[in-house]
Amino acid sequence: LYFPMTFLLISLAFWFPRVLKVNRLLVLSGFGAVVIYFGTYSYLLNRHLWHDEDTFFRQEVLHYKNDFYLGGLAESLYKSGDLRGAERYFLKAMERFPDMVDNYLNYAALLIEEGRLDDAAAYLDTAKSFPMSACEQGKWLNNAGMVLFKRGDYHKALHHFTRAVSWCPGVEKFWANLGGSYGSTGDYRTSVSVLTKGLSLFPDSVILRKNLGVSYYRMGEYIGAVSVLEEIPYEIREKDPHINDLMQKARVMRKGGS
Repeated sequence: LYFPMTFLLISLAFWFPRVLKVNRLLVLSGFGAVVIYFGTYSYLLNRHLWHDEDTFFRQEVLHYKNDFYLGGLAESLYKSGDLRGAERYFLKAMERFPDMVDNYLNYAALLIEEGRLDDAAAYLDTAKSFPMSACEQGKWLNNAGMVLFKRGDYHKALHHFTRAVSWCPGVEKFWANLGGSYGSTGDYRTSVSVLTKGLSLFPDSVILRKNLGVSYYRMGEYIGAVSVLEEIPYEIREKDPHINDLMQKARVMRKGGS
């Protein structure tokens, strides 16, 4: 997109000294006006359109009626916790662009979160027929694994999570689900190994630390559980009662309590 600008700037550098000789004041005034215009325009775009991803998608879809970003707006709403709004735009996105696989995968994740497992499985089955990139394949496998996991089929879920990490190792959620899945089958040693490896890639991950704390606790390593959970920022711990509860239990067990 920006490659042609190279030739425009070369042309500008070539002609600018020549036109200066014609009328220096007029040329400099015109050039200054152009710089001010584009500078102001860039400021307004960054302030009101490109300020952040959510703002951009809202402006493009709601203000400019640009349907291309329907899926982006839906994903943004989903991340912010507006599941009803996200569902509305996911459905619009799939209707408008029926061959964009990412919309099916993200909508399936929403359905899984809501416990609508049969609907999620149906959308994943539809998405399976589309060409997918490595990370889209990883997302499909992770979502399919979550459907199986929530249905109680932990061993099949584990197989899917393992393949998800293999296809796309750069997603912390995949590592967290894989480690948690090993823990659900009772293989806490492997769970700890997987989650520790995940933390080496994502050292600030809360979900990896939380799952690691659970695995340490369940295998009786209470000191390790407390140590791992204490590294989660205090503000986050205070907002998650499960983390605080687990820490209190691990501290009691570490001191030999019951």
